[in-house]
Amino acid sequence: MESVRAVEASRYSGNGSQDVRALLQHNERIGTRLQLVVQKAVILYVLGPWLALILRLLFRIEIRGREQLDAIGDRALLAVQHYFEWDPFITFYSALWRTALRKRHLVAQSIASPVWTRTPVRRVISWTFGVMSIVKGQEPHAGAIKRAAQLLRGPQPAAISIFPTGPIGRRTSYEIYPGVAYLAMQCPTVPVVPISLVGLTDVDWRSVLMLGRPRLLVSVGEPFTAAELLDESGQPCASAICERIAAEWGRQAEQESGLILAGRASDRVRAGNLW
Repeated sequence: MESVRAVEASRYSGNGSQDVRALLQHNERIGTRLQLVVQKAVILYVLGPWLALILRLLFRIEIRGREQLDAIGDRALLAVQHYFEWDPFITFYSALWRTALRKRHLVAQSIASPVWTRTPVRRVISWTFGVMSIVKGQEPHAGAIKRAAQLLRGPQPAAISIFPTGPIGRRTSYEIYPGVAYLAMQCPTVPVVPISLVGLTDVDWRSVLMLGRPRLLVSVGEPFTAAELLDESGQPCASAICERIAAEWGRQAEQESGLILAGRASDRVRAGNLW
């Protein structure tokens, strides 16, 4: 990773001429009882069986650290590595879906760019899937981060997914934006769970279409809390939070690279616990 960006404004400058009030109202509707019922029904039971089956047909997905999900309790901030707009479905339905059938609060509400809430139709879709919109000029003290913090501090079990880099495509260098740190600092005892996805940018889509089942790795990293990462004044440190997430992602990528090199040397690649 080239750097960890500590400037908030550049991250929250994409709303254009959108009605800020409409976005704030949309975010307040995320996490209500009706919204949660609809979201869990659609994600767990309507889409879940089909998408999980399709992923198993198209890919060989290895899951590491699934036991971390059982250890985090009823609150979690999921910091998920993100390449393309559709890869959160791969991460969830391979690593989280089965656990979420037992721990339904792991059907997380998420924070995304304003592109998903630009029109009323997109806001309906986002409401169905529990997607909150970043709001220009309002973050982190209002907008999506404020609403996410309210849910994490609320009386009901909750999980929030955030994609700290935005979709980076096939780039190998990236920046972790500070929104994840600001949210963690507002909920300093909530576990931050780094989740990495390795191998997606190397996929040959012709192989996928020919049912070659390329291999992917989804790794659930070791949880930590903002309260563990303090600066000299004893306050949670935003840059340290971002760096910890980047380190967890990088560690999994390095381990996977080592496995691939070892596998090539012995003409095979070890792949335990394939899903």
